[in-house]
Amino acid sequence: MKKQHFVILIVLICALFAAVHVYNSRRSVSEYSVIELSHEKAQENGERNQRHYIQEGNPFDLGSENVNMKTTTTTTTTTTTTTTTTTTSFKPSTKPFEDNMSSNLKTKNDAVGPKTDQIKKLETTLDKIKNLSLPVLKANLSKQLDFFRPKSTNPQTTKLSKQKSILSDVRIYNWNGSWSLSSICDGVKMEDFLEAKLNTMSGQTPIFVYPETKDKYVSHDIIHSGRWEHHLAVPMVSMLQSDPSLTFIDIGANIGAFTLEIAKLGRKTISVEPLVDNVQRLCCSVHKGKLGHLVTIVANAISNQHMQVTLGKDKDNVGGTFVNKNNPVKKAQIVMTGEYSNPVNTILLDDILGLPEKPQRVVIKMDVEGYEKYVLEGGTYFFQQVFVKAVFMEWTYSNNASIRDSIIKFMVDRDFLPYPLSMHDSILETPYTNWPGNIVWINQSKQ
Repeated sequence: MKKQHFVILIVLICALFAAVHVYNSRRSVSEYSVIELSHEKAQENGERNQRHYIQEGNPFDLGSENVNMKTTTTTTTTTTTTTTTTTTSFKPSTKPFEDNMSSNLKTKNDAVGPKTDQIKKLETTLDKIKNLSLPVLKANLSKQLDFFRPKSTNPQTTKLSKQKSILSDVRIYNWNGSWSLSSICDGVKMEDFLEAKLNTMSGQTPIFVYPETKDKYVSHDIIHSGRWEHHLAVPMVSMLQSDPSLTFIDIGANIGAFTLEIAKLGRKTISVEPLVDNVQRLCCSVHKGKLGHLVTIVANAISNQHMQVTLGKDKDNVGGTFVNKNNPVKKAQIVMTGEYSNPVNTILLDDILGLPEKPQRVVIKMDVEGYEKYVLEGGTYFFQQVFVKAVFMEWTYSNNASIRDSIIKFMVDRDFLPYPLSMHDSILETPYTNWPGNIVWINQSKQ
């Protein structure tokens, strides 16, 4: 309904109200000018007028059941100084607007005799209202009624709330002494990130990456080929495909290439990733790929004790981000490339057991840039409570003797043996320095 029509209608109704008020006042003066009313008589007359209005209907009622209208009428006598004010509350009339107005006017005209100029003007006004053609609301009511809706006092908050609800299907947890849901992806906008397509073995899925100049390995390969380390993804998919009860734990998920690969397969995943920029991209990828029911994100670093750590940078290689606390493999690189300013909380692998999505049978992929020893040390109880079928890990950074020996002892003590990624060849043997860059530890117990 157009604003102009509302204004015209309101002006005409006000004019009609004023005319009737003047008419009633003159009628009151003409009828009672020669009669001296006492206070009781005036009060009785007011009550009679009230009953009259209630019986015949309010002449100004627009027929709306939602309108509760109050009006005040004042009766003044000419022969005395007494003034009586009567306040009348009207119930909504069920009579149509036009019939109600006409019947009331007719009754009043018959009572006072010949029509006066005021009455003629009143009827003319009524005819205009009857003939007024109001626009009909079209199908799209929302836009037409926007004029009457209150404007948002804080559009930024509304916009943020919409963004928050967009990614609400993604579960993100953060450890700070206990588990809680994280707001790290609240307000994140997908259009702020570069989108690519990941060609998984189960079909394409969207993945949000970095420009090639910032991430010369992971994002570069995905942008140009739609894949990242496909030779590593194949044995992972094969193992998880053979057992639907397995959950995939992606430690050092980066932007989520392996997480999305396994989730697209239809398996549950738990992705551990401390870098905020990576987590936010992974949130968008999970949401746009409609994989929120399968993916749980943990926004923490992982170690052998609870503490705050900083993350070291690898120049032009976001995938090379590492925990620099007690990291002998990366100590020299910290001096060269620096570190991220915001510290992050660490969890133990054991803490995964406290998540609502507690896994029972798992395959673990570990890409923590030289920190594998500490991850395993924080998972002693985890390996007792959960059946770990296999652990995929990098071996490039494990040529340090102390790290190498600790990892081998931990795994062998729990009935794991090392294999190449093909898993069909013989067990890897010494010398350890000749092992390939990626290996898989396979559990020898049968469960």
